[in-house]
Amino acid sequence: MLFNLFFHKKQNRDKIEAFKNVGEVPAEELNDRLDKQFEQLPGELKCIRNILLKNPEASAGYSFMDGIVISPYCIFLITHRCEEGTIDGRLSENTWFLNEREEIENPFISMKERIKALKPLVDTRYHNSFISMVSFKENCTFKIDPGLCKMVSNELVVHEQNLAEYIHRKLFVARFQHTAPLITETVMESMYQTISSNQISPVKGKEKHRKPAKKH
Repeated sequence: MLFNLFFHKKQNRDKIEAFKNVGEVPAEELNDRLDKQFEQLPGELKCIRNILLKNPEASAGYSFMDGIVISPYCIFLITHRCEEGTIDGRLSENTWFLNEREEIENPFISMKERIKALKPLVDTRYHNSFISMVSFKENCTFKIDPGLCKMVSNELVVHEQNLAEYIHRKLFVARFQHTAPLITETVMESMYQTISSNQISPVKGKEKHRKPAKKH
């Protein structure tokens, strides 16, 4: 019985890996790292990790998401990256660079496709409430648009150890901007249940949002 449990867990992990993009953190390693950040968040937030949803606009028909955090003011969509070094890029550019030599796709391109996969599961009133967060390892240096690190932005680049802190800060600012929560507790729970119930079992294939790194 224990062997079967281990086998099925490994089988599911391997299937999930098939849908992760080049440069993203392996699922098993990611789970521990995400859990540490999620534990630092307020208890009323709804957190989901390892989400695979149908997405007709993706090349494989599916989109994988590392994490989603549903809050009273916005919906955070999170992806973790495993590159190390200097990340150089602009939000308006399709190609970013790692250590000035290797090309990587702008991570916010795939984030936009993932948001498209989520929108059918979220009431249209909240379609402008998505916050895209791309986290990199702590030893990365950023040479990016300054706006990608500011709380007013809906696209944020952070060091992974600061992920929970940025969510806290984003919510702190939102409380001053709005007299009341934009998403009620009942709606938050409904979103959580809808997204969770629409997760699908991974099948063979790979969602090709990002091209492999190319050395110059």
